[in-house]
Amino acid sequence: MARLCIVGTGHVGLVYAIAFTLQGHEVHATDVDAKAIASLQKGTPTFYEPGLKKALQKALRTKRLTFSTDVKAGARDAEAIFTCVGTPSREDGSIDLAYVEAAARTVGEIEAGAPARITAALAALREDHLRRARDEIATIEAELAALEGREADGPAERERFGQAVERVVSAVLGET
Repeated sequence: MARLCIVGTGHVGLVYAIAFTLQGHEVHATDVDAKAIASLQKGTPTFYEPGLKKALQKALRTKRLTFSTDVKAGARDAEAIFTCVGTPSREDGSIDLAYVEAAARTVGEIEAGAPARITAALAALREDHLRRARDEIATIEAELAALEGREADGPAERERFGQAVERVVSAVLGET
């Protein structure tokens, strides 16, 4: 299984971190918000989603999910880095990429060693590329959303969920 780093532990990053962990990957999730990290380390999400707290606690029990404010440490040994930071809208309606750019700079400062492959949001900062990336991800998110609020206890649901997660990891690692 892969060693992954998630930059940003909001609505997207935390869910990805939990999903990847529960599929057997080693995940280091990072955020600049120390209060959020402290809460997550205790098994308490910083926002409400049905079943999220239970899933977070289950992922933490695996010992494959860690949280910290040190992005460089998390990314240094990662095989793939997922940037899940905010992209708020500006007054003119365009996307503000300041958080993405800051994450890219931080990851770029990593000393030689890690073969960091960075997700599309981090690799291409152009808005048209971000729109295409959102369209590509929409299919996977739709599959995961279909499972929202349900326990993946049945063999078919677990398999479907696992396949969706593995497609994301394989695409990022270039194993398609």
